[in-house]
Amino acid sequence: MQSAGGLMSSANDMARWLELQINDGVLDGRRVFPAGLVDATHRPRVAQKAVFGPYSRDGYGLGWQTGRYGDDVLIHHFGNFAGSRTHVSFMPGRRLGVAIMANEDFMAGELVDLLADYVYDRFAGRPDLEAHYDAELAALAARRDKRLAGLSASRAERAARPWPLSRPTSAYVGTYVDPAMGRMEISEANGLMKVRIGVMSALAEAFTKPETIRVELSPLQGEAITFAGPDSLVFEGRTFLRAPR
Repeated sequence: MQSAGGLMSSANDMARWLELQINDGVLDGRRVFPAGLVDATHRPRVAQKAVFGPYSRDGYGLGWQTGRYGDDVLIHHFGNFAGSRTHVSFMPGRRLGVAIMANEDFMAGELVDLLADYVYDRFAGRPDLEAHYDAELAALAARRDKRLAGLSASRAERAARPWPLSRPTSAYVGTYVDPAMGRMEISEANGLMKVRIGVMSALAEAFTKPETIRVELSPLQGEAITFAGPDSLVFEGRTFLRAPR
């Protein structure tokens, strides 16, 4: 799985990372960090009182949330970006950790946490384990179906909108540049407008305002692009100027 910083982590990498955390800097029986150094990152530096799903949070250490799952202390950090979700946590008292990475975030935020909960509850010997998680999965599937129906209805509504651009698609084709965000490519394929910036690309959809299109450069996150004139567009508050052809 690729992190936001561009580095790659495997399941084995994350297992070793958790081993290092649980053993206070000892990995494969060898001390790689001074005693107490790794443990120090787990101590709260600031207090908080929050609940995230089934997890309570009472503090924040150095990159770690501190809190509880049930009666057990849980050190954890979750992360997500459009199209991915990660759960990393461990229970110092049980010397047990879980790392789950998913290349999806439409339902994965709930699913990866549910999988982690299952692991912890199974090792804790929860008596109603199977019945509880059968019900949780059924409820998750029902929420998925409802969200999918909402997405389908939303797509149909957008497809029925009138096209908001006053000129032919070919008039908007070109490369637009912003010094901070880089190059945005507008191209035409089979009569459709395609937008690309970096590694992200999407087909344009009609928007509700004149000279404005909607794109999903990040999955399921609609973003507007407004053509401010024949040679400029506005995206995320930045003005891109058309590069000379």
